[in-house]
Amino acid sequence: MRNMKKRKYLSRVFVFVLVFSLLCGEASAEVMAKGSKTNTIKSVSLRIGNKKVTKKTYQMKQGEKKKLKVSVSPEKGKKSIKFTTGNAEVAKISKSGTITAGRVGTAKIKVTVKAGKSQKTTWMKVRVTKSSGADKNTPDAGQPQDPVANRKSIVVYFSCTDNTRKIAEYIKDCAAADIYRIEPSVPYTSGDLNYGNDDSRTSREQNDATARPGLAGSLPDLTDYEIVYLGYPIWWGEAPKIMYTFVESCNLSGKTVIPFCTSASSGIGTSAANLQAADTSGAKWLTGKRFSGSSPKSDVESWVSGLGLS
Repeated sequence: MRNMKKRKYLSRVFVFVLVFSLLCGEASAEVMAKGSKTNTIKSVSLRIGNKKVTKKTYQMKQGEKKKLKVSVSPEKGKKSIKFTTGNAEVAKISKSGTITAGRVGTAKIKVTVKAGKSQKTTWMKVRVTKSSGADKNTPDAGQPQDPVANRKSIVVYFSCTDNTRKIAEYIKDCAAADIYRIEPSVPYTSGDLNYGNDDSRTSREQNDATARPGLAGSLPDLTDYEIVYLGYPIWWGEAPKIMYTFVESCNLSGKTVIPFCTSASSGIGTSAANLQAADTSGAKWLTGKRFSGSSPKSDVESWVSGLGLS
C-alpha cells in the first residue's frame, strides 16, 4: 500500500517537473525569438539636416562639411555603424559621419550597420563642385602645379563598371587635372548592361540614333578650362548615348577635346569621330586613345606626356 502511494507521488512529481520544463522552454524560446527579432535590421535611412538623402547624388561645395545622420529600424538594440568613402580626395567622412568636401569630383559613401549577426548596407553619392568664393586662378587643393595644370585641364568621364573611372583617375593624376563624373538621371542596372539581351536598356539606346539619356545633377562649368579629356566605355562599338547628351549640352567652344575610351577588345573605332560630329561648338578634337580596363598607370602617363600639352 505504501509503495503504491509512493509511486503515485513520484508520478505526480515527474509530471509536474515535465510540465514546468516545457513551459520554461517555450518561454525561453519566445525570449530568444524576441531578441532575434529585435536585432534584425529592417531598414537604414540617411539624412543631412532635415533632408532625407537617397541614392541620388548629393551636391556639396569645396570645403563644406555636412553631418550624415543614420536612422535604423528598429531603433532598440546595440548597433555599430561604419562609414567608408570610395574617394577620400573628393569626400572624406569621419567615424562619426561628418563629410568634408575636398576636390571637385564624385565619391560614393557607404554606410554599414551591424546588429549581432544582422547587417544592412546603404549608400549615397556626393558630387563636389567648386566653391563660388574660390579664386579661379588658384588650383584646387591637392592639385600639383605644373605646366599642364596651368592650362586648366579637366577629365570628364562616364563609367558604369569603374574601368573607365580607373583610367580617368590616372589621367587626372598625370595631367594634374580636375575631374568630373557623368551620372545618368536613371542609374544603369546590371540587367540594363546585358549586351546579350536585344531588349536591354543599353541595347535599345545604342540602336536608337535619337536616344539621349538624361544627366543627373548640374553640368560642370567648363568656362576656365582649355583642355577636356573625355572618357567613356565602348558599347556596341560606339560611345554610350549619354556621351552625346553631354557633348550636345555643354559649350566646348575654344576647348581642346581629347577623347579616350576603355574596352575589353574593341578599338576606339568611329566613336570619337561621331561624338565630334555631334559637337556644334567648333572645339578642337585630338585623336583619341583606347585603353583596356587593366592598363597600368605607366601606359596612361606615357600617352599624356606624348600629347605635348606642356
